[in-house]
Amino acid sequence: MSTTKTDTRPQIIWVNVVFLTLTPLLAITLVPWFCWTQEVSWAQVISATCLWLATGLAITAGYHRLFSHRAYKASAPVRLTFALLGGMFEVWTDART
Repeated sequence: MSTTKTDTRPQIIWVNVVFLTLTPLLAITLVPWFCWTQEVSWAQVISATCLWLATGLAITAGYHRLFSHRAYKASAPVRLTFALLGGMFEVWTDART
């Protein structure tokens, strides 16, 4: 009796692996270089970081978990905050296309 073992693991998509590995590495390298060579102020760096974190939270907790999946209930002010912050991301991406 012969049994053959079949490989049921998903195939690795190397383009995705390379992209998802190189993108953060390039960002870690190039963003500080850009800020240094373009004389970006600390106020700009701090405000960009705060907006990035707020928008990321609004998209993850608000749009994805609250509005799409209805994973939890939130008060009206929290929903409004998530909608406004998530809307900043939507307006920004719409303006770039």
